[in-house]
Amino acid sequence: MSSCDYSEDSYMGETPEQPGSPLPNSFGDLLANVYEEDINDIKEDMPNIAHMSHTPRPADCTVTVEGYTFQAHKNILSENCEFFKRAFKSGMREEVESAVFIQEESAKNVFRLLVYIYTKDYNEFSSSFYTSGQDLQYKDQNKLRKELFEYGTWVNICMDRMADKFFVLGLAELASIKQERILGACLCRKDPPNTDGPMEIQVWACRQVLSHSRREESPMRRMVIDYLSRFTSDFLLTGWTMADVEGHTQLRKLIRENSDFSEGLIFRLLFRLEQSYKTTNKLREDNKRLEQSEAKARQRASVLKEMVDHRLNVIKWRNNTGQQ
Repeated sequence: MSSCDYSEDSYMGETPEQPGSPLPNSFGDLLANVYEEDINDIKEDMPNIAHMSHTPRPADCTVTVEGYTFQAHKNILSENCEFFKRAFKSGMREEVESAVFIQEESAKNVFRLLVYIYTKDYNEFSSSFYTSGQDLQYKDQNKLRKELFEYGTWVNICMDRMADKFFVLGLAELASIKQERILGACLCRKDPPNTDGPMEIQVWACRQVLSHSRREESPMRRMVIDYLSRFTSDFLLTGWTMADVEGHTQLRKLIRENSDFSEGLIFRLLFRLEQSYKTTNKLREDNKRLEQSEAKARQRASVLKEMVDHRLNVIKWRNNTGQQ
């Protein structure tokens, strides 16, 4: 799998949409280029969708997308997804034939949507991630390779969008939780400028979420905004300056694209500058008081020295004159 070319702001040959521009009609087409797993992975799981339910009832409807058909249960789909509920009560082909045909979505996205409806979960990584044992390392050590970080981010962004499009309760919240876990998998540290270190990857992921999840009440969007607030506070505490910010492409783009984040960062920088100014003044005042104390100490030492010298001279004179 190719990695994200951060310098050109592209991903797998695609250019993410800029804030304010309309979403692509087929967001699934954008993600289709991201996956390297074979579509046969989904073919093998198609018969298992209906079996994910605890009900002994056989499947009584189908969901078709990109030429692939999933067997499912109308009652389960309707209870958990407003889109399917309306489709099966539309009086049209979907209700008559108990068949729903979905356009402008990838089979993989719809498969994950159906898996969530049945299990209240979905896999944000490719099948090889789970069969190779990498999921255990992620669970136990909270570590992810760069390409998996990118992969999972796009899947979660897509599931957040699917939750809105198909009116699926709880899916957006789960996508937000999964994405927050991914953001925490790369440790935040001060990277050399112009490198694709953990910070650059994290900021790239935040930019994509803010760009594609534009609903203000979106759980994932709110999570990213809170994450960025903690993130900027942390790196300012480590001694970052605007010169450091200029050295990171993704951070510069995030600042340029998101006025709220930029405003918050500026306020934090100003606050840090004010605190530095107060600290400097305090040190200056402390140094002045210290110099004054040292001057008084030298003056007292000089007086004491004069007194001692005078006493020694008196003793010497008495010795020379024989006086007691």
